[in-house]
Amino acid sequence: AEPAVEAEVRQFSLLFRAQALAEARVVAVHDALVSQGASNWASTAIPQAVFEEYAAIVRVLLASEFGQPGDLALIPPMEARIKHYALIARAQTLADSKVLTIHDALVSQASIGWTSSAIPQALAE
Repeated sequence: AEPAVEAEVRQFSLLFRAQALAEARVVAVHDALVSQGASNWASTAIPQAVFEEYAAIVRVLLASEFGQPGDLALIPPMEARIKHYALIARAQTLADSKVLTIHDALVSQASIGWTSSAIPQALAE
């Protein structure tokens, strides 16, 4: 039974090592994307929409740690998708901010009386 237990302990050790490596690589990938201006969220708040891209980049970077080939050519397209998502997310935030600014100005002029969350559909455009 001792060899089987030792093998199981080795397997768990490898899994914990792999998890620690993966977590470190996710942070490193995220930091690189932030420095490129490709993302603007915290490494602990990676949007689900780009999770697969992060995971693919980390898989490529970790492949050599486990004796597997990693195709570095896969990384730039993944980074481009993440950057595209971040650009769209920033545009949505900017648009929301502009709508709220206009709404607040109209409220301060007593031109409207509804809340920003209840803008009539007829006036949305």
